[in-house]
This record gives sequence, C-alpha cells and structure tokens, in this order.
Amino acid sequence: MKRTRRAALAMIAGSGSVLAAETIGFSTTGADREVRFETVSDADAYLGLAADGVAADGLLFEGDPRRPPATFDVHNRLPEPIAITIAVDDVRFVSADGVPVSGDRIVVGEDERDRLGPGERLENVTVGLPRDTERTADVVTGAIRIDADGEATRIDVEREITLERPDVTVEAARLDAYRTDDGRFEHEWSLRDVDTDGVALEGLRFDYSGVDAGGALDFTETDGPSVSVAVDDGEYAGSIERRRPTRLEVALESPIAVESEPIEIVLTNTGPPASPGGGRESPSGATLELVGHGVSTRVEGGWRRP
Repeated sequence: MKRTRRAALAMIAGSGSVLAAETIGFSTTGADREVRFETVSDADAYLGLAADGVAADGLLFEGDPRRPPATFDVHNRLPEPIAITIAVDDVRFVSADGVPVSGDRIVVGEDERDRLGPGERLENVTVGLPRDTERTADVVTGAIRIDADGEATRIDVEREITLERPDVTVEAARLDAYRTDDGRFEHEWSLRDVDTDGVALEGLRFDYSGVDAGGALDFTETDGPSVSVAVDDGEYAGSIERRRPTRLEVALESPIAVESEPIEIVLTNTGPPASPGGGRESPSGATLELVGHGVSTRVEGGWRRP
C-alpha cells in the first residue's frame, strides 16, 4: 500500500479519548458515545477525501458526471491508526495502490499492524463502470461507502458518484477467412473508423454461432488459436481466456484507446473455415464485441472475400 505521511490536524482531547469534531458530510463519529456533527468539506474533514489527487472545497465527486475511471485518496487526519473498509454499489473497483481488491470491497487494517496511521494516505482508489451492463442511459450513478474504525473513533460516510458512459463506435467491419501458404487457417477482421471515446479496450469477444458453416467450425478442435491486433501505433498481443466451439473471449495484454482509426485483427490457427456461406459484402453472421472499462459495442462482419 502506498502511503504518504502528512502532519495530522489538532484534535479535541479529553478523558483519554479523541473526539473528531469535524467529520465528512452527515457522517457519524463516535468516542465514548455516539455524536453527530455538522457538514464540512471533504478536504477539511478528519477523514479527508481528495478526488484525482486534488482536494476540493466541497464533497467528493459532487457536481458534473466524471469520465471513468475516477480516482480518489483517503487521508487519515486522526491522531490514531484506523481500519478502513470501502464498499461500492452499481460501480466497480478497478484498483488501489498496494491493496488487493475483492469484488465490491477494499479492506485496510484487518491486522492492527496494517492500519492506516495518523497522517497517512490510501492513494489512488479507482472506480469504474460495472462490467457487462446494458447501455440504458448515458450515465451510471453509484455509491461509495467508507467506514473507518479506531480505538476511540468511528467514522461512517457515503458518497454518490456519477460516471459518464462513453460511446464506443465502429463505422464498418469486414471479415475474411482463408488458408495461408503454410496450411494454417486465419480469420482477418478489418474495422474502419474505430473510436473508443477515450476508453481503453481491454478485451475482444468473437461469436461465430450465426455463421452458416455447416456445423464444421469448432475452435475447440484446433491446437490453440492465437490473436494479434494492429493499429497505427503498432501491434498488440492478446491471450485467449475462454474457448467454445463458436466463441472466443480474448484479453488484450495492453489496453488500446483509438480515435477514428482502423484496427486489423487476425485470428490464426482457427481450424477450417468450412466454406462459410454468403457472397462478397454479405453479412457473415459472425460478430465481434469490443470491451473496455464497463462499456462495449458489437459489430457484425461483412464478408470481404471474393
């Protein structure tokens, strides 16, 4: 976990306990008894929150929708170590510096030795759009809940976050299936004017279940198909994560973001194309889904072969 030490703010002390008199939002802070305090800005609170590395005057993520992914830091301004649990609803964790992400939850300080010390930060907590969600609106609104516990203090806070849903577009897609001189079968996808709207593509999903191939097409019967992706700035490799008779799921080894550029994708060692039906420029029945940071778009390839 990446932590930076800063001077902790002065506290109100009495009877051996510390009472956090300025908390985040309408949070609850406890000492020997439960107390409720007025709102202050997240930047000035004892459990400080800063979005994208900048402490705002108001509350975390208030205002206009954010471009995903969104990043924030948690700053312990209390005079004691604290355990922190961060949970999310309707958005997903992408990463946090040095802390494992488990589903919809991040936990720091289960072991007392790993607690966030006074003046320390948990940095670069990053949230993004949920995976595989149907596009029903241009934005997604979720919740971030933060619970902090020390020996004498407890702070609970919830913040709302609204993320834009980028629009990944492909002008046209062409597909060619052929046999190379060395006897291998390849499928070549040519995508025109791909725009990821600032999102980095993370994966590809090929679906050939709609191809008229007489039942002969079967990716599981080949000795390991492979995939390569070419854009203007170079070539990118991908690894096949899941293989079924007519479907392939590919993870890109390096994310790809493009703006109105062509993309060439080659599937190698696919097995026989089985003389799929359809003439030149006719719909192939095969689809390709581009996936990245909770957004995706699916296109059908038109046959490019003679």
